[in-house]
Amino acid sequence: MAAALASSSGSEDVGQLREEIAQLREQLVQRQQQLEGMRVIEEAKGMLMQDFDLNAEQAFGVLKKLSADQCQVA
Repeated sequence: MAAALASSSGSEDVGQLREEIAQLREQLVQRQQQLEGMRVIEEAKGMLMQDFDLNAEQAFGVLKKLSADQCQVA
């Protein structure tokens, strides 16, 4: 009986670990997507700063305005 309980507990632990691993993988994918989005934003800011002689704050403001305008149109 004790062996059956230990076995049951072990398989529950394995199930919980698998679930946790799946959640961590999903979080990793989300973080990777966030990082890619940040990279694209930084690249766009850099282009605006160079092409229009803006500082980082001004360039980010332009991107925010463009994003807001796109959301209103869609």
